[in-house]
Amino acid sequence: MALRYTISNNGLQLLQDFLELTPHPSISDELRDVIFVAIDIENLGNIKQDSAQKLDSQVGIAILDTRILASSQPEKTILTSTTKNFLFGKTTTIRQQDILTTLESLVPRTRNIALIGHEFKHDLHVLQILKFDLQTSIFGILDTQKIASDLLPDNSSTLSDILQALQCPFDKLHTASNDAHFTLRALLLLAKKSYTHFLINTRNQDTLASIRAIAQVPVLE
Repeated sequence: MALRYTISNNGLQLLQDFLELTPHPSISDELRDVIFVAIDIENLGNIKQDSAQKLDSQVGIAILDTRILASSQPEKTILTSTTKNFLFGKTTTIRQQDILTTLESLVPRTRNIALIGHEFKHDLHVLQILKFDLQTSIFGILDTQKIASDLLPDNSSTLSDILQALQCPFDKLHTASNDAHFTLRALLLLAKKSYTHFLINTRNQDTLASIRAIAQVPVLE
């Protein structure tokens, strides 16, 4: 199956625009009002198999509303759900044929969405197989691996190495919801690292402080 919806080539520019960290945005104000939705899928090959088979796979989703970035408690800003060995809530077990319904029920289509992933092309392929809606309300598809390659050119492209380079606490990667959660933390820190403007206003100060606070929330088992 060919990939119909592709990862944004201007991911870093869009990220800065979404967080209003650029003096010359490339998009309109109403399109900057976004919700970040990170999706990670583990054991992708099993989802490609016949859904009637009982094959183990994991799907994780993490959501961050940019409207509340500076107003929520840092530990409650990223909402994460689904999977096992999960650091941020309870595990939910669902049948493969129910994955699509569950994902769609969690995605707020009434708002502009920036879909986020790390090395995302494989996950996108599986989402297409599941017939996940990759069009409605989705304004951009951002890959933290691609964005990190611009900002951390000497660093490995793995999520763990990027998190270490950004000094972000993490644990239990390769569990789908944890990966989705930490992908959002990495995204925020990449935005912070990319901020190079000499003049900084109060709004940007609040945004950068919130990014730092969210990314540094301790990881508790």
